[in-house]
Amino acid sequence: MTSDLIKWIQSFHSDTLDQFFILVTMLGEEYFYIAILSMIYWNINKQTARFLVLILALSATVNGAIKEVVGHSRPIGEVGIRSIYTDTAEGASFPSGHTQNATAFFGAAGLAAKNPLLWIGFSILIVLVAISRLYLGVHWPLDVIAGIGFGILSIVVGKFIYEKSEKKGEYLPYFVILVLAVVSVFFLTSSAYIKAVALLLGYLVGYFFEENFLQFDVRAPLVTQIMKYLIGLAVTGAIFLGLKMVLPTGVYWDGLRYFLTIFFVMFGAPALFMVMKLSRHRIF
Repeated sequence: MTSDLIKWIQSFHSDTLDQFFILVTMLGEEYFYIAILSMIYWNINKQTARFLVLILALSATVNGAIKEVVGHSRPIGEVGIRSIYTDTAEGASFPSGHTQNATAFFGAAGLAAKNPLLWIGFSILIVLVAISRLYLGVHWPLDVIAGIGFGILSIVVGKFIYEKSEKKGEYLPYFVILVLAVVSVFFLTSSAYIKAVALLLGYLVGYFFEENFLQFDVRAPLVTQIMKYLIGLAVTGAIFLGLKMVLPTGVYWDGLRYFLTIFFVMFGAPALFMVMKLSRHRIF
């Protein structure tokens, strides 16, 4: 039954659709999120970016944990199923990480935007990402359905935690998450989970340092904004890709690379902007 649905979707395949759904599925990948969230955080609205990063990091962590515990195999190699663009099909199949993270990110963005037209557009993107995972033959239908469900759950939990900290100044939920994340890596050791935890820790530590020692101002003239983004993105890319070439192989080294990347985005880049006099600050 589930394989029949994949085969039916793939019966419409063509070179054009292949390229289209590969582009669509990229909306659920790390490079897209780094580029978009960095722009929002450095140039548009720091609080909105924090909200989105928290929910996305929670989603990725939950997804990595469930994948490792359930360990369900993907449809790759199944008779009659055509699987392409499999390089991004990391780890187990259930639930779909691309679908879950896209649901968490675009759903949270819809909450932040409070615009009905954007809600419709973001909902369409979520559905397209889910379909792309079936069309590319890298997930089962139940994987993408669960991905949407866990993505929504990540929004609910993340929104609760964010409002507790930002509006009420209660940071206990962050502390609990920090402790659980650190302890969990001794029991859950898959690559996807370690990377997700590293992102979450990078967010939490970067958030603390920026809030207590920096408090940079995102506002700046247009030319300065463009310079900030290009410089910040170039250094972020150098950290993310450069460390991959120089660090030893292994899941914990990958975790360190992800941690340093998000920490730079949250704290290092704003500090660099201040040193270069591209951004103002509210403390020093």
